[in-house]
Amino acid sequence: MASLGHSVAAAGCPGCPPPLPFRGWHPAGALRHQFQLQGVPGQFCATGGYNTEVSGPSFLGTTVTPDVYAIDLYADNGACSNYANGGLNTDAVRSIHAQGKKAIAYIDIGTWESYRPDAQLFVDFNQRCGGCLLGNENGYPGERWLNLNNNKGQRDFLFLVMATRVAKAKHAGFDAVYLDNADGYENDTGFAITSRTQLIYDTTLLNIAHVFGLAAGINYDLLQVRELEPYEEFHIDESCFEFSECYYLDPVRSANKPVLEIEYDTNPADVCPLANDMTNFLTVFKSPDLFDYPWTPCR
Repeated sequence: MASLGHSVAAAGCPGCPPPLPFRGWHPAGALRHQFQLQGVPGQFCATGGYNTEVSGPSFLGTTVTPDVYAIDLYADNGACSNYANGGLNTDAVRSIHAQGKKAIAYIDIGTWESYRPDAQLFVDFNQRCGGCLLGNENGYPGERWLNLNNNKGQRDFLFLVMATRVAKAKHAGFDAVYLDNADGYENDTGFAITSRTQLIYDTTLLNIAHVFGLAAGINYDLLQVRELEPYEEFHIDESCFEFSECYYLDPVRSANKPVLEIEYDTNPADVCPLANDMTNFLTVFKSPDLFDYPWTPCR
């Protein structure tokens, strides 16, 4: 898989690999979505702690259900002890598919998470290279920014590890992957990461997802959405209404690809009339802990 990281000129993305052809799932329209990234303790333990039968009233007052579920790649063994650490969320995917819905796997590509089953691989590499891989904490317990530069082979290492994660998503039956924390260059990582380096990294991982037959979308990296759009089937964003940033997502919408947007602290009465007028766009209101509920879609 590392060969996908070789720099090849691509339109709008100097140094990036060209977008690979993709014949898998191409979502379109205002896709009603659910994001649950933590299992509910002691509940839904036949599906990894994840609720695969969510429903509720939309802002418009009708009872609705998600079209697609974005859940963690792994079952939550902390919530449900019948799962081993590192067990894939296969049961949840099967339940979602049984209802004719789609499943997107959450994969963190930008930070090291101490609780992941492959966490020691990062620690070992970091020790071998004299601290070249793991940077500053990113504000969450047990998470540190990753160095996307390649002066000591960091990026090549990350491509291989992330490709393994994507392969697991394919094995678990997911339809797509959701690549999170894709904006390290805008944050205090402890490393000098350029926007171009970030773009090479993000586009290569989107291509890797396509090699495995999975649709893919980036979360964040709003400043490079125009360059990312040819590589992805959807884009994810959090709080674009709160921070008046939704216009950055216009290239995705204009390409007839959905934007899956989450708001936490804004008022649905202020946001939903605006969101519901936008094509290929749907906002859902959640709490930051990203359990199954609350879940209030705008339409």
